[in-house]
Amino acid sequence: MTGRFTADTTLVTMQPRDRTRVCQRLVDDDLLAIGVGPPIAARNGRRHASGGRYQVGLLGPATVPRRGQSGTHRNEISRRDRMRVDAEDVKYFHVVAEAKTLVRASQELGVDYTTVSRRISRLEKALGTRLFSRSGTGWKLTPTGEGLLPAARMVSLGVDVFADGDPIVSGPEEWTILAPDGFAATVLAPRCGRLVAESGVILRIVTADSLASRDGVSYDAAVVRTKPTSPRVRIQELVTYEIGLYATEDYLREHAEIKRVEDLQQHVLCWYAEDPIAAVPDFVTLRPMLPNIIRLQSNNLLVHEEAALAGVGIAVMPSYIARRRPSLVRVLPEEVTYSGHYWTVLPAAQLRWEITRKVLRFLREAVLDAGLAPPLGKGATLSE
Repeated sequence: MTGRFTADTTLVTMQPRDRTRVCQRLVDDDLLAIGVGPPIAARNGRRHASGGRYQVGLLGPATVPRRGQSGTHRNEISRRDRMRVDAEDVKYFHVVAEAKTLVRASQELGVDYTTVSRRISRLEKALGTRLFSRSGTGWKLTPTGEGLLPAARMVSLGVDVFADGDPIVSGPEEWTILAPDGFAATVLAPRCGRLVAESGVILRIVTADSLASRDGVSYDAAVVRTKPTSPRVRIQELVTYEIGLYATEDYLREHAEIKRVEDLQQHVLCWYAEDPIAAVPDFVTLRPMLPNIIRLQSNNLLVHEEAALAGVGIAVMPSYIARRRPSLVRVLPEEVTYSGHYWTVLPAAQLRWEITRKVLRFLREAVLDAGLAPPLGKGATLSE
């Protein structure tokens, strides 16, 4: 390995014999190493194909803003201070970021909540910056904390591996995918059986309409309906979908006839709550066509579907979900329609590329099996 490491370097792979020399280079180049250990693939039941390579996660330059100072005034961390960043403290940071409260984090870690608070304070002091903003409702990651979360997950896994005493073999791979409830329930869940049964993967599907609604959740990939603009994520269009009105034949037969959009005023509509937090991209386009009052409102798409099936009213829902139900028929297909997009999102600081590639492959195969083709003329993979 030659050359100088830079703050842009995220991951360095090396042979075991090089560890001492490389770590000394990190110090010489004034960079802060946050974790040194076997590659993730080796920690999850399989030896690395290249035979024992090691990876070093880099936090960046060994200078961070001190509390109470502006970003233009930065104090260099001494080499002794750098050694005070404890891997166990980083694990506590990761658990609190996921749990969002000290009480839940302490329950997961099996310690008193005061211990958790003390660990986080010690880590913040070592880094010279706040990782969380505290409030009565929980702990929310600061921008610095968000940037360190992917690396913290890697360190947390390493702590668990060393605690078990086996640097090569550990538990199964764990994937976390964020997705809207309808997509998660009808596209992902029915198609993950082989994955979890044969590969031994632990799959966490967390429902979320947007990244903001699950702020602070660590994830391998997210599927969202609004194209993100944050520089902290990488995106690509996954698939297009259509939204329309659906009701049962019994409902349509027993209620006022619908020949034009204005006739919808006499019917019960089932859709999202008129709340900016629950709203989705199609809201702005479709809302003017619908009745003045949405009588059944929910931020859960499956509530709309079940209400329509029960004859409560007319549901606004994606066609790929409605066609699973033969009893549902399309209402005003030409007049009321919306074409939307699902976007695949990855954290920009992604450190688990082997797992990420597998997650992306699973998403692509799931949408194809569900009958949702990739966007015309666009590739199905994210550049790596």
